Amino acid sequence: MELIEQNEHRSDSYKLGEITVMCPKCHQIFATANVEEIPVINELARIEADLHRILPDAAIRAAMIATCPNCTYTWWTESFIPDDTVPLLALDAPSIEPVKKFGHAILSSRMYGATNLEKAQIALNAYYCARDSFQSGEKILQIAKEELRIAIETEAHLKNKSRHLYMLAEVYRLSGDFHEAVKYFYQVDRSALLPQELLDHQIRQAKLGNAKPVTIPNHIVKQIYDLRISADRAARFLFMSAVA
Repeated sequence: MELIEQNEHRSDSYKLGEITVMCPKCHQIFATANVEEIPVINELARIEADLHRILPDAAIRAAMIATCPNCTYTWWTESFIPDDTVPLLALDAPSIEPVKKFGHAILSSRMYGATNLEKAQIALNAYYCARDSFQSGEKILQIAKEELRIAIETEAHLKNKSRHLYMLAEVYRLSGDFHEAVKYFYQVDRSALLPQELLDHQIRQAKLGNAKPVTIPNHIVKQIYDLRISADRAARFLFMSAVA
């Protein structure tokens, strides 16, 4: 078990371990990294204006997805079939740099018929992983933007469309397309369940031509997230972001 980082101002920590899983595509059994402990979101958690949680290490986000060593299928680790084989006795997952691992996930999303929203989720997290690794994620952000736009336009059963519109607006702002960002920000309504203060602030940032990430203040974190959230649900915020 690997300790990644101590708390977000509490006694919790991020910890990585190993589990054994079976690939749902080729049935290969292998051992892969897995996040075992995650701090519950609190008012001091670092959350950016696109509502994703900042992680202390790219390895944490990368451990949320698994890559089959046989067919290279890459998807969320929780979607692989649990297996009782001891990890030390199983074939190891390939050692892949975190951003490239998400690149495999993007390819898998295209090969296996993922929805546009699922593709957007993967691409957004690939972008976050690039940022966590201090790499440029501009090309990946363009993929996320297009997939999220198509999802909003075509997926009839999309939950909380207004929240997705906010996400899309913020992705446009981060990509430097400020006119489109403002257009989509103005389409966000109360059903997004976001503080008007946050929406107004991000509209101002877009109008000022600011494409830099914005960390939201603690009092807004408290308004957006139920801070009594369980650890299991906290885990989902690591990779599902606000588009879940």
